[in-house]
Amino acid sequence: MPMTRQERIAVHKKQERLQVKDGFPAASELKEGVPILRSTSEGLVEYVRHNGIAYKKEFTRVDEGVSTEFQLMSSGSGNLVSGASINIEAGDDINIVAGGDTTIHKIITSIDADTYTALSIDLDKTGASTTTNTINGLLIDMDNTTATSGYNIMNGIKCTPTLTHAADAGISFLNGFILTCTGNNAGSSHASINTGMRLETTGADQNNGILMVNDDTGKAYDLRIGSSGDTPFGSPADYFQILTVAAGATTMSTVDDDGAAAHLTIVADGHVEFDGCGVGFDKETAAFGTSPIDSDANDSTDVDFRLGNKYELTLTDDISGLSEFINLIFPATSGNFILVLIQGVADCTVASAGWIAYQSDGSTKALNNAGNDQADGRVRWAGGSAPTLSTAQYDVDIISFYWDADNETAFAVASLDF
Repeated sequence: MPMTRQERIAVHKKQERLQVKDGFPAASELKEGVPILRSTSEGLVEYVRHNGIAYKKEFTRVDEGVSTEFQLMSSGSGNLVSGASINIEAGDDINIVAGGDTTIHKIITSIDADTYTALSIDLDKTGASTTTNTINGLLIDMDNTTATSGYNIMNGIKCTPTLTHAADAGISFLNGFILTCTGNNAGSSHASINTGMRLETTGADQNNGILMVNDDTGKAYDLRIGSSGDTPFGSPADYFQILTVAAGATTMSTVDDDGAAAHLTIVADGHVEFDGCGVGFDKETAAFGTSPIDSDANDSTDVDFRLGNKYELTLTDDISGLSEFINLIFPATSGNFILVLIQGVADCTVASAGWIAYQSDGSTKALNNAGNDQADGRVRWAGGSAPTLSTAQYDVDIISFYWDADNETAFAVASLDF
């Protein structure tokens, strides 16, 4: 049976022998799957066309060592076809020399649940080391030093992931950047430091750090810093956050998901200054006759200064000082606190024994041991005795407290009859 045309071509290719010619080959000289050798200014070079793409390999004389470089050169459209792979022996390098852009373009048509990756870098250093090593998973070196005018913009990394659902179903989670740094402590002689992200800017008229602009619609926070001790579903439940909305209005908040221990402490190696702005506290309102501390006493009332430094309380009955009290709960830090008392009806009184100071746990009376120890929970009034409040309806009295948290002592001064 005679051979087909394709079989004759295949036999002919097998019989071809490599010949070394001078100069770079023209594109028309490269036949699919047939290597050719050329002596060029780069030395002895082998060229081959595979799936419409031209490849070249440079040879080095044996007595000069083995080449440690392999170059991939594209022709035509310059695109690598799907399924192309490059295997490099250990110790060798690969350089992609492109006259235009180098693009990885991947199209996924599968509808199966899976993980899809356009570019994966897996670098493992397996040799034992006793000297200094620097390992870069991805090293980007960019330079533009020839511009003489105009606007010049350089982005070291520009990432624009887009995740939108084509139907009203499911849940979307889109992360622009995820970075996990893992170190260890190998023993008492080994020290280790992890830094999640390090930014350095220098040389410009303005050297700025981080700029974030997040859509205000549905925004919960701009920056959230969480505790690793409580992370259900991989997200911190205890955290500090900053939120900026329209007009630059900014809120800093802390959250303890199962308590009230998310304290905010500022430790300044100098002073704290508020420049060109008013500083104040949100006023809280105490409900008369509502006391978790004295749940069985009719008119006992809690004033919880852990929630704010400024409180208002409207009196609607007497506080006897026997079974009814105004319970003053102070935070675990020293400070100045204000209580505004309003006569809701005429002639409401608070007995001198009707004021009790409590520690920040909200249940233990203050130790009251500034200077000399005095009765637990007793408020120390200027002049030695509690004031007689104004009695006309709608009269206002202001009680000012200084709370000494270290000695758990409440000092008080009354300003009467406003």
